[in-house]
Amino acid sequence: CPVTLVHGVDDDVIPHEEMERLAAALPGEIPVERFLTGLLGHSGQAGLSAFATNLPVVAREVRNLWGMLGALIRTAGVS
Repeated sequence: CPVTLVHGVDDDVIPHEEMERLAAALPGEIPVERFLTGLLGHSGQAGLSAFATNLPVVAREVRNLWGMLGALIRTAGVS
């Protein structure tokens, strides 16, 4: 089945590079979709306030969120 990986770039517990290691460990025929976002972290250091003054970052995060929503919808089988 397809796999969707989501990881926070500012995660201070598990480095975001681990997402690529996890993707590489999957069999090659499995479709893998990756989203690296600045909105998720474990210690509360990431969040919306960090984007208030940086429009390109906001645009990237909106694309990420849209992609994550699409992945959830596809996983649920909604067409």
